Amino acid sequence: MKKAISIFVSVVLFLTAFPFSVSAADDMAISITPDITDAVYSYLNEVYVEKYPALALDFSFGSCSDRRVLQKLADMLTKDCKTDEEKAIAVVSWADRNINYKSYVDTTYYFPIDVFAHRTGNCLGLGLFISQVLRLAGVPGVFCAGTRGDMKDHIRLSDREIDHGWVMIYYNNTWNLFDPLFDVFGTDDREFISRWYFTDHIEGVSPHYEGMPYEYVFYGDCIFYIDGRFIHYKDGMPASEYWGNAAEGGSALNGSVPYFTKNRYDSGNGGGDGFYHIDDPDRKKSMINDECYSGGWINYGDMVGYYTKENGIIAGCTVKEYNGEKLFLPYGSTPLRLHGDADEYTLTWGAPTFILGEEIIAPEPLWVESEIANGRVITYESITPEIATVSETGKITALQEGYVSVMVSSRDSYDDPGNYCGGFIEIYVAAEKREYDYSDKLIVEATEIKVMDDTNFAARENTTVEAVKNSLLGAVITDEKGNVPEEDAVIGSGWTVTLPGGMSVVAVIPGDLDSDGGVSSADARLTLRASVGLENNPNEWFTKAGDIEKDEGGAKLSAADARTILRGSVGLENRNLWYDAIGQTVNTGH
Repeated sequence: MKKAISIFVSVVLFLTAFPFSVSAADDMAISITPDITDAVYSYLNEVYVEKYPALALDFSFGSCSDRRVLQKLADMLTKDCKTDEEKAIAVVSWADRNINYKSYVDTTYYFPIDVFAHRTGNCLGLGLFISQVLRLAGVPGVFCAGTRGDMKDHIRLSDREIDHGWVMIYYNNTWNLFDPLFDVFGTDDREFISRWYFTDHIEGVSPHYEGMPYEYVFYGDCIFYIDGRFIHYKDGMPASEYWGNAAEGGSALNGSVPYFTKNRYDSGNGGGDGFYHIDDPDRKKSMINDECYSGGWINYGDMVGYYTKENGIIAGCTVKEYNGEKLFLPYGSTPLRLHGDADEYTLTWGAPTFILGEEIIAPEPLWVESEIANGRVITYESITPEIATVSETGKITALQEGYVSVMVSSRDSYDDPGNYCGGFIEIYVAAEKREYDYSDKLIVEATEIKVMDDTNFAARENTTVEAVKNSLLGAVITDEKGNVPEEDAVIGSGWTVTLPGGMSVVAVIPGDLDSDGGVSSADARLTLRASVGLENNPNEWFTKAGDIEKDEGGAKLSAADARTILRGSVGLENRNLWYDAIGQTVNTGH
């Protein structure tokens, strides 16, 4: 009899607006969020700090090449940081300034390398990017998902939606919540967190506490950490008891980022799940039903099945080494062997990427080798023929850029309708090779600050040091003489703002040429003297601050500029309009 081995998991849960459909009391979420928050901290401390500290530093999504790219960014952003807190602020602030937000309904990105390449992501993409870059900088970062809102006065348990993601970062011996989309930059205030955050999902595992109402956490179907075991529960009971047979576990956020599990199951009458730990087959005897396989490679029969992390989650959309060979672990299915140098592959949307026009040999499931040895043939069929075709030998011919899906099967002959093994291979065909931009684009939202170019930013008159620091997290500000001013000091033209990662920009306050942050007759006098060569200040900011009229021929100072500044100093000109006329404030869509 031909064996049927499924190597593709199709169960998907979306991190999106998806209301609970449970019959429950119309209680406010604050009735359980304090317990949820305490459970989050207990879980993070026990699992990521005490038991499995390497898990909090694991590069979870991406290839070896992707890791090198993001490692370079992590090193650049944190090179001058002395503490983990400084590193956290440096990475989060860079992401906040440089990653444009787009919701899941638009074309957006989730995997860290895609978010970096396109400078675009939603809360899932931004959170994964921050956590993974921090891990490469040696700082534990964990992505969490759930609900953000007022748990006391607005969010109800009966109709709550899972619609947001954020990051917990470990430094100063505690976990600190960062959510730049809502201007939360590091808090461990559990009262605040309980009021505004309901955590359903900590990298595939849900928080648990004794007596919790299971039905309100992650749709009542999730992996919990109970008494040192990662266990799949459904509506408050072990999933196999609920369904009456073996149950797959886990979820896929936004249908793209996998957090799947393989669970222990023994029916009691000889039936079982078929998996075992490769390095310790007897370990299965100590597991209980619905407990997730964890901490290494597992086999299905004689076939290498999956790599399971210490928290029971199957590694996916990444590369892991097995017996000295680097294998690609796809979304929800068994490992693939990559042709050529596995270190040089990059991933797009979590799939191995090839360039349009180059020869493409389909990645190979590990079972192909043994099936050929058993005298069987391997067949290939393109599920996306409009993007690419595939030959009988697995050679892919790309027709255009896009996501390619190929079904691969083991058969007795090419015309045999049945198959022994089968699954899907997915790759991405790109129009051209990626080039990565490591610069700091200085995207800001505040009304007091506006980007001018790579070296200067404009600020409104009377903008304080504190206001700029609130908009540019982690910034160090010095005045025109190199001194560090007080928080309530007013920023003047020529003051320097140094961002985490080393980028420096100089302030320009329209009409302020003497660097005191205001506009007076003294500024008009400096402008007039400079226009006739009696004042020589070679700094670019000086000319930009005085060039109010913006005559044709580039930035320069004139008597007309001096007259306008003088009128502005006595209220005969609207000085706010000078600031408004500078470029356009960048809208990040937050």
